[in-house]
Amino acid sequence: MTLKLPRRHGFFEHYEELVGTWTRRLRNRQQAEDLAHDTFVRVLESDSAAVEQPRAYLHQTARNIAVDGYRREDRRGAMESEAIDLSESPTGDPEHFMHAIQLADSIERA
Repeated sequence: MTLKLPRRHGFFEHYEELVGTWTRRLRNRQQAEDLAHDTFVRVLESDSAAVEQPRAYLHQTARNIAVDGYRREDRRGAMESEAIDLSESPTGDPEHFMHAIQLADSIERA
């Protein structure tokens, strides 16, 4: 049995360009490839048949995913910093610290 990949006209021609653009922006090819993968997954799962400019659509989708990732990391870092600050205070306890870390993990998964 042969697996057939869904084809969306005009999207796959831009894969290398997308990876190259994001490799330069992120300065990390592996992260750029991961971002391109996530972008194509989102495009293939969406109703993108009516897209008139697939190149622009791909780049905007990648940009949106990257921004979401940066926001998630900022929130996680802020929550971890807050948890560390609380754990260093005289009233902070290890249970509260672990709760803050678990909360940061659950927000990251959301």
